[in-house]
Amino acid sequence: MTVHVFAGPTLGHDEVRRHVSDAVVHPPIRHGDLLRLRPGTGDTVLIIDGLFHQQPPVRHKEILDAMADGAIVVGSSSMGALRAAEMHQYGMIGIGRVFEMYRDQVIDADDEVAVMHTPPPDWRMVSEALVNIRHGAAVCADRGIISAADAERLVEVARAMPYPQRQWRSIERTAVQLDPQLGLAAEAVRHMLAAEPDAGDLKRADALLALDAVGTGTLTPSPDAEHGWRTDVRWRTMHLARWTAEFRSPGEAAPFGSGLAVFNYQQIYDPDFPRRWERHVLRRIVISAPVPPPAGLPLAARALAVATRDELGLELLAEDRQRVWLTDEERAVLDDEQRMLRILVRSSCKSPDFTRVPYDEDALLTDVPGTEKAVAEALGINRRLEEISYTRHIDRLRPDRVAAHLAATWGLAPGAGDPPLEAAARDRGFISLDEVIKAARPFYLRNAAHTAPLGAMILQRDGESPAHV
Repeated sequence: MTVHVFAGPTLGHDEVRRHVSDAVVHPPIRHGDLLRLRPGTGDTVLIIDGLFHQQPPVRHKEILDAMADGAIVVGSSSMGALRAAEMHQYGMIGIGRVFEMYRDQVIDADDEVAVMHTPPPDWRMVSEALVNIRHGAAVCADRGIISAADAERLVEVARAMPYPQRQWRSIERTAVQLDPQLGLAAEAVRHMLAAEPDAGDLKRADALLALDAVGTGTLTPSPDAEHGWRTDVRWRTMHLARWTAEFRSPGEAAPFGSGLAVFNYQQIYDPDFPRRWERHVLRRIVISAPVPPPAGLPLAARALAVATRDELGLELLAEDRQRVWLTDEERAVLDDEQRMLRILVRSSCKSPDFTRVPYDEDALLTDVPGTEKAVAEALGINRRLEEISYTRHIDRLRPDRVAAHLAATWGLAPGAGDPPLEAAARDRGFISLDEVIKAARPFYLRNAAHTAPLGAMILQRDGESPAHV
């Protein structure tokens, strides 16, 4: 049972530990961090700060994934308050005034909590959050230092500025140009906050309140939170599946981030993968059916029963739909059941749960360590050739060359064209030919017939023995 805190610059890491001594403190949260961390039952995650401009922010479904695994997720102050306001109805716990302002729609803009700051470990803020400007002006108005009208006008001046430029001296300079009296009000607020910095730092006050609640275990979910989503697999979209694969490894000892590459490698190069993918997709159709199909039937028959019962089969077998998913040859030789099975498999996106499937006889991935070694070799070849010449970068590979490599790998006739290639790609869980070409680029120099000897030579030069997967 671990407490994880994502903080900086609202609070420094030492200050977090002073309030929760056993906390594991992380930098501001970003996309992928929760998927890497994999918190579970008994763990608490407090999100205070997060990145959003220079890197993608934490996604809502990443938070759902952590809560579905049993973790308590709390948000406060900054990015945490914003996400908690958006997700308190699903069980995320929000703490503090900033959260309440977002929840009650007093504020709604993301830049209300945005600041510029220096890199770690200092995390020194070089701009003011709009919620703090709003709060500081209101405190001065309550004390009679400035009027309530001037407080509102100062907030509007700050709101009109880009968030990196929001500083009290900048606000004061702009206010003077608009109205000398408003400039005097800004100066008065600036002096008061210089004397009492904590009085205007609402984000900090909320963060400390959240740390106290986490440290004492006094966490209460929203009374209107609903939990039916936990048993509904539909929220686990293809996007979450890809993020999960990207930031988690299928092997216990493998480095973070290798999962998607390992999955792609087996999709492309394992000749048995289409069979495993078909079984996996059909099982997902059967498992997710609101009403279970008749027991005792083969898996394909049960999946077809679900499709027929839901009137999905009639739609899939419409002539215009068949042309999208089947080649001309398949439409000529396959019967209706075979056509429907092909379409069911090819129209399925990456499984929402493929990284959760146990590695048994029904697993999508096999020999994960061997595949990890092959992926590492491929990436090493790419890196070493780039050091020799930037013209060898995989992004410069012509798509038609990669497509020809895929056709050869999959046993298709040379020059088979896009429809057969795309059908073969979809039989392996890819959405399109473009997607599989992109996925195959990193492996081309290692695996294409006319470039593989070069890759082997590079590996042998560096004293490595190529893996054969």
